[in-house]
Amino acid sequence: MTVGADRARWATLLHGVARAALAGTPLMSDAPPSKRRDWIAGFRDELGVSRRVDRALLARVLGVDHGPAPEDATPDEALWWATDDPAIGTLVRPGKGPLLYEPGDDTPIEVRTESELCALHALWARQHAEAGVVARCLSAARWHIAEIQPDNATGTPWAVHVFVELACRERNAKARDAALFHAEGLVHTGSVTLGKPGLRAACLLLDAARWLDGAYDAETPS
Repeated sequence: MTVGADRARWATLLHGVARAALAGTPLMSDAPPSKRRDWIAGFRDELGVSRRVDRALLARVLGVDHGPAPEDATPDEALWWATDDPAIGTLVRPGKGPLLYEPGDDTPIEVRTESELCALHALWARQHAEAGVVARCLSAARWHIAEIQPDNATGTPWAVHVFVELACRERNAKARDAALFHAEGLVHTGSVTLGKPGLRAACLLLDAARWLDGAYDAETPS
């Protein structure tokens, strides 16, 4: 995969990778909001698994309201239900580095990586609206690159677009290449289990593509 630090080319690539897996779903048709909500309610991945965060993710990519957050939402889930909240920044660690976990936390690396990337993907949704969100997200992305290999995640390609965006902003060639390598690794791990992106991975890649091509610049849920 050689795309370079180019938002438009990455958007085209991610749209192409996601499209085949999403054929026949409301994401690839002009389904009315009621049909989109029904699909979200019945969503299961190829293994028959549904995660709570799927509801917020799918509402994001289908342009419908995600409904109330779970009462016992985990920190990363809480961020997905707070993407319209100006106070979203209070749900992450201040300063630099990881968004949720303190440095040195002994939580298993797979759990930390999944939660941190999920949180990063969610927080980026406020990048047009909240001052400081972009800098906080890019700081977290740099921490991932320095501390975590992309294949340590659980095969879910969260936040690919944030690493592409970081690459586009980096002036240092080595740092730019490291960000691109991380983005490429996340795309690859999303296809390892099935040899192609599964439904959840494809939804994430589609969402990333839309951020990169500006599709969310002026959108309101229906």
